[in-house]
Amino acid sequence: MRLTRMRDLVLKLGCSFASLLCVVTAGAADAQRRRAPSDPALVVAEEIARRVQTFHNFRGGALHGVFLEDPERVFAIRAGDACLEELTSLGIRHEAFHTDRSPIPTPVRLEGAIEGVTFRKLRDSAPFIVACELAARLPRIARVLRQHHIHTVDVMSSWRLAPRTSFHTMGLALDLNTFIRDDASTLDVLRDYPMRADAPTCDGIDASSRPTEPSTALVVLACDLSTRAGLQTVITPNYSEGHRNHFHIDIRPNDARRFVR
Repeated sequence: MRLTRMRDLVLKLGCSFASLLCVVTAGAADAQRRRAPSDPALVVAEEIARRVQTFHNFRGGALHGVFLEDPERVFAIRAGDACLEELTSLGIRHEAFHTDRSPIPTPVRLEGAIEGVTFRKLRDSAPFIVACELAARLPRIARVLRQHHIHTVDVMSSWRLAPRTSFHTMGLALDLNTFIRDDASTLDVLRDYPMRADAPTCDGIDASSRPTEPSTALVVLACDLSTRAGLQTVITPNYSEGHRNHFHIDIRPNDARRFVR
C-alpha cells in the first residue's frame, strides 16, 4: 500500500514537472516571438550588429587617427516605413530596391539633386543605391557642401558587395572623389589633397573658413563634414594609400564615436 502511494506521488510530480516545463517553454517561445523583429530593416539591423562585432578595428591602428565621443550622433536603424516616410517629407526622390546579397536596411535608389547638390555616380550606368538611413542624412551632408559652394559630387562607390568588413556592403558609406564648385572649378582629391602624415588631419584647421585654394579647401571640407554633417567617419588620403583618391564617409548605427583621419 505504501509503495502504491509512493508510485502515485512520483507520477503526479512527474506530470506536474512536465506541465511546468511545457508552460515555461511556451512562455519563453512567446517572449522570443515578441522580441524578434518582424520589419525587414530591423532584422537586418540585428545582422549588422552581429557582423560588426566580428570586425577588426582598423581605424584604431591608424596613425594620428582621432576618435571623439559624441552621444548626440548615436542612432538606431528604424523600421523601413518610418525611414521612407522621412525621405518623402525631405523631398528626396527615391525608389524601393530589393537585394538579399548583403545586409542593407531599407535599400533605396536615389535620383535628382538633394538640397541643391547632385550626387553623381562616376559610372553613368551605375545606380545610386544606399540604405534609407544614409539617404535621410544626405540633406545635412548637402548643406555642408553648399556652404563650400559645391553643387556636384562624383561618387566613386556607394552600396557594393565587398569587402565583407566594409560599411559599403550595408549601404551606409560613400566614397567621394571630385567636387564641382559654383565657379566651375573642381576639387579633385587625387590631384589636390595635401598629404599630412605627421599630424592629425584637422589639427589647426578652421572648419568654418571657406578657402578657395584647392588643397586647403579640401582639408577644410573634410573637417567640416566630420564636424557638422552628422557622420561617424571621415577618412581622407591621410588614412591609407587605398584612400589616396577619395574621401570615405559613413554612418554607423549605435556608435557614439566620431573618427577622422
